[in-house]
Amino acid sequence: MIIKQTNRANKDLIKQIKKVQSVCKKHDELDGDVFLDNSINFNSDMNNIFVFYKDNKLVSFISLFVPTSKEAEVSAYTLPKYRKKGCFKELLNKVIAEVKKYEVKDLLFVCEPQSVDGIAVVKKLEAEYEFSEYLLGYNCESDNAKVGCISRLELNKCKTEDLDKLIELNKKIFNEDYQQSKTMVVKTFESETREQYLASLNAELIGVVSTNIDDGECSIFGLGILEEYRGVGNGKAMVRGLLKQLEEDHIEDIIIEVDSKNEIAYNLYLSCGFEAEMTFGYYRKSI
Repeated sequence: MIIKQTNRANKDLIKQIKKVQSVCKKHDELDGDVFLDNSINFNSDMNNIFVFYKDNKLVSFISLFVPTSKEAEVSAYTLPKYRKKGCFKELLNKVIAEVKKYEVKDLLFVCEPQSVDGIAVVKKLEAEYEFSEYLLGYNCESDNAKVGCISRLELNKCKTEDLDKLIELNKKIFNEDYQQSKTMVVKTFESETREQYLASLNAELIGVVSTNIDDGECSIFGLGILEEYRGVGNGKAMVRGLLKQLEEDHIEDIIIEVDSKNEIAYNLYLSCGFEAEMTFGYYRKSI
């Protein structure tokens, strides 16, 4: 038995992880893919990948997504043959010890509803169900995608000189403190795969949105509008404006995640041509 932890996965480790994930996805009829990048975690020194080797091969791993110190999202996969043998438990102990160093108080376990073994584990851990997220995929051929949108809203890619504006907007829109906003904005600037956009209306900055493009797939995140500009079509104009720019860049594989409790956002994305593809449950446990 060998346990390792790291904050950066090389190509060989990624290949091993993807192999375990592929077996688990087929066995448990899962849809999602694990997120291994730590560049947007609030502290890039924190180890976010934990791996368990047995019989000279990788049999189990845990990946963490920790954008803020509030909580660490936990995704775990164990080969079916090695389940109920303590692999996950050993890795989880390492995870808890690591995140406590950075004063992270909660773990948020990510589990697809069709994963029988996964649901059993979160129940055994007494992690409490908190919410679900839908992963939506953009269908450019859908009727909603073809509907036009007339708006005076402008959407522009951010430059480093926009740093202070982005931080202030994020604070107001997402009710974050200065350090939280700054960490997220700076790490997005530092990333080679991410872009940030500022939305303006009549020369007034009203919204933000970000993208991450990896292997041809674009993930939209961090979309928000100042409260006084909501409810009048600006959100739809932002989404459609972003989709237009992505299509002009020949990016067709576009996804976004939305909280199942956020019906306004969910219906907004559906009206812009997105369709529900996957569901993920989130289960919280204090440590």
